[in-house]
Amino acid sequence: MDVLKAAVVAGTLIACDPVVDGRYRGEPMFSFEGELVQYEGLAAQEHEFRTTLLWLRELKADPVTQLPRLDDAVEQASVSVELRFPSTFRVDLFAPPVDEMLLPSGIGVALVVVYEDRDANGRLTPDASPSELVGGAPYEALVYAVDEVAARAAPFDEPIAAGFQLVRVPLFCGVALAPCTTTLGAPCEDDGACGPEGICLLELDGVTWPGGACGLPFDAVTCEVPADAGLYDDLSGALYAIEGCEGDGECREGYRCDATAGGCLPRDLPRFASFKAERAAGCDAPLGAPCASDAACGEGVCLLRSNGESFPGGYCALPVASASCTPRDGRAIAWDFTSDDADTHWFRACTSDADCRTAEGYLCDAWLEVCLPTSPVALELGPDYRPPAICYGAE
Repeated sequence: MDVLKAAVVAGTLIACDPVVDGRYRGEPMFSFEGELVQYEGLAAQEHEFRTTLLWLRELKADPVTQLPRLDDAVEQASVSVELRFPSTFRVDLFAPPVDEMLLPSGIGVALVVVYEDRDANGRLTPDASPSELVGGAPYEALVYAVDEVAARAAPFDEPIAAGFQLVRVPLFCGVALAPCTTTLGAPCEDDGACGPEGICLLELDGVTWPGGACGLPFDAVTCEVPADAGLYDDLSGALYAIEGCEGDGECREGYRCDATAGGCLPRDLPRFASFKAERAAGCDAPLGAPCASDAACGEGVCLLRSNGESFPGGYCALPVASASCTPRDGRAIAWDFTSDDADTHWFRACTSDADCRTAEGYLCDAWLEVCLPTSPVALELGPDYRPPAICYGAE
């Protein structure tokens, strides 16, 4: 793909006259900036291209197309778009969304889209055939909450605040998982003693677990595992949630606190028998830490600019292919887009922005669950543009 050239941006691509009336002039309520990106194959422009916000009245995807439903989306007119040399834009909002743009809960979610105004009516015609949509933001949506009460009740796993904010999509919009009822580490004789989803660990890797210990098959449970649980990888690669601990005194008789697993393991279990413990030896890559060169990242690498992203202050990551460990504070994601491997690098895992270097421009990506640099919103233009799904996990 090619960044749009200045000659195109300057005059003909997207309408840059403010779409506002006199009531909205002055300081904007919210602004964001981004970059214009065009894919080859976009048909020659015959009519004015315009950028707008479409507030969705339904967050679930269309069951047939798996795309957001735009048939009853409401366009917001109080938006100003300014284009700058050579290929950047700024969007200013001068008014909050009105009631008809919001969900009953007081939450609004808007797509940032670009359309070709073929019927010259000054607005998007959702049912036009062929579609007037020619582009938009494929990774972000604009979210608005009328107040803190609405923000706290939002059906997203990522917390939001009152007012406007840009969020990465898709968001998890499913029903929150109920806490697991299994008492991790409790003695047991069979699975029935460990709750509906628990299992009784009696023998693993050729070692007996004294008196049995209740655990959870981590990759198969449909309940929320306690945040302080330990994790144990057996030699077959199965992952179990076990009783968490910070010291031997927190474990039952016959068990020790394993620092690598973060949980109570049988005292007779050789340390090398734990697949997780064996691979974790020497794992000294400080994931997400600032760096100027690879030397600051142990066996990891220092990302300064990668896959078109700039990493302010540098960012330590760990290539999966060369890793001799499984970092407990990491999450493997596909970052090297030239590779055929599913996961190529360990990044700093996170559950909220507080886990990341926010002061230096890093936020927790809600989809990948790793700390990534904040990026300008990209408006991608192309003949096959489809608006992004807002939710996953929705019933």
